[in-house]
Amino acid sequence: MSMFFFTALSFFFLCIYGSCDSVNSTKDDPIPPYTTSYYTQQLDNFNSNDKRTFNQRILTAKQYWKNDVLLFYPGNEAPIDEFYNNTGFLFKLAERFQALVVFAEHRYYGDTLPFGPQDTFTPANMAYLSKLMAFGVSSFDSSIDVFDAILYGGILAALLRYQYPAVFDGALAASAPMYMTAGLTESTAFFQKVTQDFADADSASPDVVRGAYADIIKNAYEGNFQFITDSMRLCNTLTVDKVEHLQGWARDAFTTMAMVDYPYPASFLGELPAYPVNIAAGLLTSSTTTNRMTKLADAVGKLKISLQYTCILK
Repeated sequence: MSMFFFTALSFFFLCIYGSCDSVNSTKDDPIPPYTTSYYTQQLDNFNSNDKRTFNQRILTAKQYWKNDVLLFYPGNEAPIDEFYNNTGFLFKLAERFQALVVFAEHRYYGDTLPFGPQDTFTPANMAYLSKLMAFGVSSFDSSIDVFDAILYGGILAALLRYQYPAVFDGALAASAPMYMTAGLTESTAFFQKVTQDFADADSASPDVVRGAYADIIKNAYEGNFQFITDSMRLCNTLTVDKVEHLQGWARDAFTTMAMVDYPYPASFLGELPAYPVNIAAGLLTSSTTTNRMTKLADAVGKLKISLQYTCILK
């Protein structure tokens, strides 16, 4: 076994037992350049007779690598370079522990498209997009290499450590909803936290959003789709089959702002200014219009699209 895979198997290390207390990262810390490679990944981890493979994008940083330590970022729900360029803390750890850094792209994101850009997202081909398929649980044995364990974010990094403690020494799952995933708290706990973020910024802002959603539902029920379209400055006239999508799109904007509520501008998950939650909450409550749907559109459009947005949901 090569040193690389030996390292991957035996020395996965991520800041456990308080060993990273003195490691701090700021926006101005440099992100080292990476090298790109492609790993030949098995398509179906549950059918040994299916020999189809695809190329999985791997980003590697070797600038600090001197010890048998590997810091592995197990992919997430976007192109992997976005996470690479916005995870400076990992490189501070790499510098401290003289570690190799590997970021693996999750299947069906970025350049890791098993059936190519034209055919990957057909209903039949989407069958190979699942947590278990990416995890490769059924095919795990002592000879597996680290790239078979490609998971979503922090919560699945923790599950990786839990599932394979003999392989992975630890996992850092910052902000991961561990209790919710284990069914030990309410399923809406995440959205309650998002709502609380906005309430902390402006206590009146959640009620404006609730009112706007009530107005959308009421007007949709009454068939007033043009009124919703005009009020929310939609790029296209709303139809009955798009109402739920509109509500989900706005909801996701609020969750993104809460997750990326940094004290500095960021391009992670969209172009956002510093403290986007504070800005959006202010837009919700300070607008002179009485139309709550327009207030919602401004808070979402100006933050998720741009301050000069002309319409939303093209």
